[in-house]
Amino acid sequence: MKKQAKLIWAALCAAGITLLSGCTNYSKMMHEQPGEYISLAQENTADAVVKGALADEYEIFKAAAENGTAAFEFEAEGIKFSGDYFINSKSIEAAANFNMAGSDDSSAGCTVYADKTAALLGINGNSGNHVYSITYNTIADKLATSVFAPESGSKYAMSQEEYNAITEQFKQVTAAIEGGESAAEENPYAKIITDYLETHPPVVTEKTDADINGETVKANILTYDIPGEDVKMLASQLADEVIAELMKEETFAEYYTAEDLKASVNEVMDRIETCNLKVEYFVNAKTHVMMKEDVSFIITVDGETAEAYIRTNYGADPAKTDKGQFAAGLIADGEEMSITADTTRGENVSDMVISMTQSGETTELAKLTFEESDDGAYTITASIKELEAEAKITGTVTSEKDTFTATVDRISLSEGSAEVSYLPKGVLTVTKGGKKPELTAEKEFFDITEEELDTLAENIEADFGAVLNSAANDSVVGGMINYVEESKIASANANAKACYVSVTTTLTQIAIKDKTVDGSYAEGEGAALTIGSETYDQSDYLGSDFNGYYYGTVDGESYMVNYMLWSEEPIPDEYKKPLTADEQEELANQGIIIGCYPIG
Repeated sequence: MKKQAKLIWAALCAAGITLLSGCTNYSKMMHEQPGEYISLAQENTADAVVKGALADEYEIFKAAAENGTAAFEFEAEGIKFSGDYFINSKSIEAAANFNMAGSDDSSAGCTVYADKTAALLGINGNSGNHVYSITYNTIADKLATSVFAPESGSKYAMSQEEYNAITEQFKQVTAAIEGGESAAEENPYAKIITDYLETHPPVVTEKTDADINGETVKANILTYDIPGEDVKMLASQLADEVIAELMKEETFAEYYTAEDLKASVNEVMDRIETCNLKVEYFVNAKTHVMMKEDVSFIITVDGETAEAYIRTNYGADPAKTDKGQFAAGLIADGEEMSITADTTRGENVSDMVISMTQSGETTELAKLTFEESDDGAYTITASIKELEAEAKITGTVTSEKDTFTATVDRISLSEGSAEVSYLPKGVLTVTKGGKKPELTAEKEFFDITEEELDTLAENIEADFGAVLNSAANDSVVGGMINYVEESKIASANANAKACYVSVTTTLTQIAIKDKTVDGSYAEGEGAALTIGSETYDQSDYLGSDFNGYYYGTVDGESYMVNYMLWSEEPIPDEYKKPLTADEQEELANQGIIIGCYPIG
């Protein structure tokens, strides 16, 4: 009876698809709106791939993507993580919630909700719950009077460039939400390409025989064949936009002019003897799914010809095909080098093999395998052959009428004969439908004062820190803390390098002016640098909002910097020396972060 019901359901679905397909005049769209036809074919392919891979779960995921909830929870060494994501595409609402709970009743979390008019940001934990709103149509006015405005005098004030960039982003988002010009349409780079493709439509070949994985299939082929003159024209227009953006940066414009940069671009263009860009789309003429996409760029420079290509093969029927391939390669000097990802799908086992081919020899780089048994148990294995490393995830998947559930029962990592594994107790649940969170904002985020923002930052640090500290001795959390410390050291090293470059540039200017360096060390705070008895403004190199303390020694005869340190706090005399990575780590364990460049 179940089998008969499935057959009836399949027949109804097929009839529905046929009726829906009849509602679209694909031939007319292909000729009059080729870009939309290609996008539709790509969407149909993605839909078919998901349907073929998920089978019974497809309808749940499809419905949940329009109006549904995805929730997760797992435990790692004493810390419980949980969260959920809600979406309703019809009413244009979305929400995300994330929470952490420690073994000592400590907790921390955040919530984000957005609709067509505003976004709500919620922070919750042991220190209390706080919700702030951001109303789209008042962002510009609120931001101009906020603690983030460049002239606010607040320690949270942005640089003018940062402020301009974020204001522009908010304008584009607001315009898109209100149904105005979208961010993509306002993007000058996308507009150049779009305008060209609209006036240079592809050559369309309807219902012709095409070879797809050895199978002859009726295909609609859309071919963009862009000649060298047009490629150069497009490259030149795109370069003009890039140059215009670069010239907005004051520090960049101080050393370069738009004319010099354009001359450099033209010099490169002049060296190109011939070039051609060809893009072919192979669409199944019956089902209108994308079967193949081929991109080829051939260029000749100084008598040498090279070809770069990207080839994607989804198969004649992506929902049922058992093979697919993505390949990217370069052919030059008679040799070909490529990276390929080959997918193979069986009844219970599917895999992807990533390999590299060079000088006729193919080497497997990595392999991803998914195995599922009839009772819902699955295993995902990722391996890197050269390193003899493997990661494995095991669990179960189940589907009911409106709900899909997946568990992660064990995660293991191995390298050679060594193996580490743990039980995360993870669960992912996808459900049709759902409810948005009930949040009430206490105030507009951009109305927040500097003191309130200080308190908020302290509460967030205290809440999340308490959760992490509750399991600081656990292996996983300890690794997370080590990762955070390493990230802080890397950031400090980047600041030290910026100071090294800045001071080197200053010494170069001193040398050009044939002046003497009257000190053996350089130190500074923010943008103010002192070398000997002289003070130099570094805001052109570091930015006026640069902060922290830096110190290093210099060679007055060679006008060179020996090393440079950076820290958020004043650097004690005992640490004013080139630091090794081990020394930095030891200091970090004591809560002292000092960056160094170059590393001692």
